[in-house]
Amino acid sequence: KVTGVQTCALPILDMDQQQGLKEKYFTEALAVIKKNRLFKQALEYYSHSEPLTKRLKLAFAEYLELRGYSEEAGFLYAAGGDQDQALNAFKKSLNIDMVSSLLVGASVEKAR
Repeated sequence: KVTGVQTCALPILDMDQQQGLKEKYFTEALAVIKKNRLFKQALEYYSHSEPLTKRLKLAFAEYLELRGYSEEAGFLYAAGGDQDQALNAFKKSLNIDMVSSLLVGASVEKAR
């Protein structure tokens, strides 16, 4: 039997251990999200965490692209920070305006 005093005496996880647990559980959650297509709900739930939101956007983009929604996938890839995948998705969707926009943005970044 564990008492309240013993519980308080348990070692506290350091930040690296906490991050490792969060990563493990998010990876498991992401598998469930993908399997059940819960992307919209997950984006709302994880909106407090930018890194997790970006990973969700990329996973959602992959899902959409596999189903032929290249333009929508392109916007999610861009929002998730994967400009190369966004560019490829917009090329597939023949959205020349977004292709041009991404190419101009990339050339500006290189110039810096």
